Amino acid sequence: MESHADEYEFSNTKKIESKIDAALTDANKEDIRMKLETEDKGDGSVSYEVISEILTDLGLNYHEILTVARNYVKLIESHDDIEKTRSLVQEKLRKKTFEDFTRLLEAFEYEVMDQSGKLARSKVNTVCQAFKIPISAGRLKLLLDICTSDGLTDYSKFVDLINWRENPSAPCRSEDLAPRLPIPRDIPLTATILYKNLFKNL
Repeated sequence: MESHADEYEFSNTKKIESKIDAALTDANKEDIRMKLETEDKGDGSVSYEVISEILTDLGLNYHEILTVARNYVKLIESHDDIEKTRSLVQEKLRKKTFEDFTRLLEAFEYEVMDQSGKLARSKVNTVCQAFKIPISAGRLKLLLDICTSDGLTDYSKFVDLINWRENPSAPCRSEDLAPRLPIPRDIPLTATILYKNLFKNL
């Protein structure tokens, strides 16, 4: 239904988010913020139960809450998924003869304003685009997720992950190259939800 959101009102994410914004008031914003911060698992996510309770109080129905959860669920990538992505990325860079890792690291260091070794994720994305690194958006997102905390990316770690010259990964297997099956859309009750983008107006 989410793929036909115009036909199904309760699956239209934009309409649901507008409904949430309209339900937020000066009176309830602080209570919601405090509850989210208290229940935060340390990575900007809270349990489905917490989100469900808050959204129910804001007037959303069960189907609308599930739609929100599906759009903001935190997907857990296994170690195997990460290593597979790293192998595929390095294989692609090797075939495209991309090996400008030293200049890439220097570009990140030029952008950083302190000695933290971290850079805003948006700037890391910008530098990657400037270098025209041949990595798909999905794989780049996963690699940056691994290296990013609170919006700041450890760019040295990112470069290490893709540097097939100095840190080669295990070779790709034939099954790694097969199309990936779609991720099930059903949200288990144990799922955690990334709430910060949803409640960006708090």
